[in-house]
Amino acid sequence: LLFLQENWSKSVRVNFLEAMNSTIAILAENPKAFPIVSDSHAVRRCVITSQTSILYELQNDTIYVLTLTDSRQDPTNWRKELAQRGGGY
Repeated sequence: LLFLQENWSKSVRVNFLEAMNSTIAILAENPKAFPIVSDSHAVRRCVITSQTSILYELQNDTIYVLTLTDSRQDPTNWRKELAQRGGGY
């Protein structure tokens, strides 16, 4: 959030946070609605805006948010980031 405060205008921050909250509500309601994007793990991607996505895993009835990522970047970038955390994605 500090990055948002330092780099985005207040109206852009408010719009993004509203979109994120709305998306999280949908995700919580139906976590299996979003596609699996990793071959080796059940990582799913939920698009917040055209630029930003949530990557998450669903284990039993629990949603684990792994990261927020730039939807425009090469998927190998977020796979490397998650692998560095020990996930082997």
